[in-house]
Amino acid sequence: MMEGTLTEFGQTCRKLRAAKGFTMADQSLALECDPSTISSIEAGNRQPTIDYISRFASWVKADIFEHQTLIKKGSSSPKIIDLNDVRKKAQKRFYRKLNKLTPSQIRALRDGGREKPDD
Repeated sequence: MMEGTLTEFGQTCRKLRAAKGFTMADQSLALECDPSTISSIEAGNRQPTIDYISRFASWVKADIFEHQTLIKKGSSSPKIIDLNDVRKKAQKRFYRKLNKLTPSQIRALRDGGREKPDD
């Protein structure tokens, strides 16, 4: 698998982990598995077991919907997500929003949020 890619399962795990303020190192300690194993599962090089999915869901205190999503994405054939594509799409959204800013909004951003009257 290419570097910079995640499966949908891996991306979901990463989002849930980050939303709780946890790191992969925290996950490794809590689930008692090597960080390289976690990375390999998230990248799609290893298939997660139902036990792994359940332990992860319990650790992040996933709600029933999140737990079902993890099971669905973890037990199906991994769909690979290219993170470079995700970044490119985010950049495009950012630039579209940036282009809609008024000159006074741009000055306010530049000046640290203090909006000044138009010249």
